[in-house]
Amino acid sequence: MAVWGLAQAVEQDPIQAVRAALEMQTELAAFRAEQQIALAMRVGINTGLASISHVVSTGERNVIGDAVNLASRLEHAAPVNGVLISQETYDRIHGLFDVEPQPPLTVKGKAEPVHTVVVLREKPRAFHMQTRGLAGVTTRTIGRDGELSILQTAYQRAFEGAGLQWVTVSGEAGIGKSRLLYEFEKWIELRPEDIWYFKARAWPQTEHTPYYLLRNLLSSRFQITDGDELAIARDKLTTGLAEVLGPQLGEEAAAFIGQLVGLDFRHSRWIVHIAEDTRQIRGRAAVLFRAYLAQLCADHPTVLLLEDLHWADGESLTLLADLFAEQHAWRLCVIGLARPALWERSVLWGQTDLTHPIAYHTRLDLTPLSDKSANDLARELLQRLPTPPDWLVALLVERGTGNPYFIEELVNWLIEQGVIETDTREPTRLWHVNSERLVGLSVPGTVQGVLQARLECLEPTERATLQWASVVGRAFWNGAVEYIGQCQIPGACWEALRRRDLVFHKPSSQLPGQEEFLFKHALLRDVSYEYTLKKLRRVLHKRSAEWLRQATAERVQEWAAVIATHYERADEKALAAEWYAEAGKQAQATFALDAAIGYYQQALTFLPPQNDRDLHRAVWQADLYRRLGEVLRGQARFAEATQAFETMLAVTSASGDRVAQAQAWIWLSRVHQVQGDYHAALDSAQEAEKTARELGAEVLLANALYEKGFALVRLGDVKTSLALSEQALALSVNLNVEDTLGDILNLLGGIHGMQGSYEQARHYYERALALFQKLGDRNGVRTMLNNLGEVARARGDYQAATVLYQDALTLSREIGDRLGEILSLNNLGGAQVGLGEYSAAEAVLRRVIQMADVSHGWFALSETYCFLTEACLAQGQIAEAVETARRALELGQEREASEYIGTAWRALGLVAARLTEPILVGTEQYDAVACFTESARVFAETGMEGERARTLQAWAKYAAQRGEQDQSERLQREARAIFERLGMTEEVHRSEMK
Repeated sequence: MAVWGLAQAVEQDPIQAVRAALEMQTELAAFRAEQQIALAMRVGINTGLASISHVVSTGERNVIGDAVNLASRLEHAAPVNGVLISQETYDRIHGLFDVEPQPPLTVKGKAEPVHTVVVLREKPRAFHMQTRGLAGVTTRTIGRDGELSILQTAYQRAFEGAGLQWVTVSGEAGIGKSRLLYEFEKWIELRPEDIWYFKARAWPQTEHTPYYLLRNLLSSRFQITDGDELAIARDKLTTGLAEVLGPQLGEEAAAFIGQLVGLDFRHSRWIVHIAEDTRQIRGRAAVLFRAYLAQLCADHPTVLLLEDLHWADGESLTLLADLFAEQHAWRLCVIGLARPALWERSVLWGQTDLTHPIAYHTRLDLTPLSDKSANDLARELLQRLPTPPDWLVALLVERGTGNPYFIEELVNWLIEQGVIETDTREPTRLWHVNSERLVGLSVPGTVQGVLQARLECLEPTERATLQWASVVGRAFWNGAVEYIGQCQIPGACWEALRRRDLVFHKPSSQLPGQEEFLFKHALLRDVSYEYTLKKLRRVLHKRSAEWLRQATAERVQEWAAVIATHYERADEKALAAEWYAEAGKQAQATFALDAAIGYYQQALTFLPPQNDRDLHRAVWQADLYRRLGEVLRGQARFAEATQAFETMLAVTSASGDRVAQAQAWIWLSRVHQVQGDYHAALDSAQEAEKTARELGAEVLLANALYEKGFALVRLGDVKTSLALSEQALALSVNLNVEDTLGDILNLLGGIHGMQGSYEQARHYYERALALFQKLGDRNGVRTMLNNLGEVARARGDYQAATVLYQDALTLSREIGDRLGEILSLNNLGGAQVGLGEYSAAEAVLRRVIQMADVSHGWFALSETYCFLTEACLAQGQIAEAVETARRALELGQEREASEYIGTAWRALGLVAARLTEPILVGTEQYDAVACFTESARVFAETGMEGERARTLQAWAKYAAQRGEQDQSERLQREARAIFERLGMTEEVHRSEMK
């Protein structure tokens, strides 16, 4: 017989006993194989009170009692070469070992059958959840049976094939969320089926670290620690994903997901050429994470447990909410824990919009325990008193206000005040009540009050240790606390804090060589922090930042936001600015744009005061404004982006940094472009061109010429745009600037397409396609497939266009590019109109309009309404066609986009041709001839000959319907001549048939 805790019982005793039993069986198996003998062993383990006697004559000790007797019965009942443990032991080792439940065991002397489990092995990826409660006291869950049943039902529904089931447990601090999850985990672990199991937790200090919750989820699953070298962390992620997705897709998933969560895969073949395209990286990572979950759920039911979601970073919440917003046919059960603050955040968690909850999401609000349940809990906590006095139970119920954590802490406080007497040397002994000690004591009226009272009872070293730890966060490391306190903390101090039920010791640490601890509750951490003098906090935060920088070494960038916050609270402004800038770069690299904006703004706020001689500061400031402007532009916050680039321009003008000035002008041009202000875009591009030429900076010049050409083509000056684009192309080819080259080839393809030079357009698009395929840039490939489809559609080959659009649509969904998906669907709808599939086209186009509204205005929405006008007309929906054609013109004029304006006038002409009265456009009346005339004029001015021919063809048909045969034939001849000149063979064929 082996006994743990003979001299002093510690929390790890049951875990160590089970590990020892498994190792004994392993060694025996090796011995059997080596010696070729039949030798077997059974092991039974129980946990409980025992009596110890000392035989003086022999020096032996005898251990007797009910707990020992049950251990003996378990040994006899254990399978050969197996380890059988009692429920009491299982409660203390739950989550660390794979177990197999056994039928209830009838034991002599026990009124009820005994629940047992066989321990099979230690889990390689263990989650040991330490539930709240008093140290050394195991309590039942009180008053939450109904809530537990809801979680169990959600899992069972998912397991039985009802699809994704999603529950969020919401409640105030201390109300029992963690205990409910603990009981659910125990229930899950004893299920007979194999279950994939994921767990993650958010922390207050990482609330603004993009994708931390997702990283924590993957790190827990794949045993990635913050102390792992980057190469090791990447390998663990790749191996874990490849186990499910296969080698190639697993490698790709690791690259995109790893880059998103901050493991820096920039040099991966999947990322290296698109590292700046953070939107594509985020979209593809989301698609691959979805694929990973889908495959997991196909193999086994899967459970995701997410704690403290009210502190989760917005990027992880948004990604997960988007993922779960669609009811997947997955065997997936998601359980989240949160305080009510979650529902005040902007993320639509569990709802499709502000008023429509998702049917398969359950919001489970925990309320305070009833008086009866609180009474039962109090008696459960006082189980070591032979007979708990009624007045003591009533005190706990009345003051505890139905909050389980408050009730537990009141018991702890009563122990520390001597009202409840325990033996710290023998924590398993019975307790006694000394009611006289309560006389004159003021019982705290809030949980914060009782926690503060408990802190005041601590030894100075213990209290200081908690205060230092609170600066680090709810989870902390012994090395960090010692560095902050500038002293060695004895092991007895840590043990005292653990024994007082103030901290937990985590079985494994995220940082190698460090012991990791956890405050028992977030409220305790908050009270400890507030108990620390404000003046002292600044010093402690600075030391905390210094320690983190040293401890995280190669992966310090992942902690940039946390380090910056420590420096801010330490009032170290220059260091705060430096680390907020790093946090901004990290956020920008992962498409966490809101977070990046906040960090860059913080960095600018904390920049040291202006010094005319400090060129380094000026360069740093200009770079921050550039980065801030980039991100604001990506978030469609155009006015703020313009202001950022204008400030960058002012800073660089003052410092004389002319290269940065040119960059500022280029970025200003891009902001104006995306807003549709092409005149302002042209002015900015011209300033950039002028500066670049003066500097002889050819890369900048190529970019400036591209921006200038883009603005001019939108303004209808196609000829000048073509000349500038060809200059930019020559520069980019000579300089071998591949990213810029792809954009320029795309622009040249568009210009030739507008002029009706479709072979030339196809040539440039195919060159760009080959380049983007070489670079692994799916977004670029998707764009070129769409554009090649546009060439096919412009030539009238709607069948070929449809195939290209569908390929582009598939790619858009593969990279999670919603705008790309809208574009592909829009073009597909246009091709379906050309094929005469009007009903299908209408459905697709209305879907585009719905998606574009959500995306806050899509640039080509005018074209969508034009296509929809034709689809409605073909189905006899005249009134709707009138409105859609008007809307098309309004949108085209808002953008000042000639191609859309010309197309919209043609659509209005088609509608007017079906009416007996002219159409009112603004305050003017237009008949069909007037509309066709406007359309032909716009296309003639912009050199869009192919589109002008289509307008002439539609006009010719209208003239024929009116009996104007000579006019119809003249228009038809002119249209056909253009079609033949441009090689639009399909349109020529159609005109011949007509």
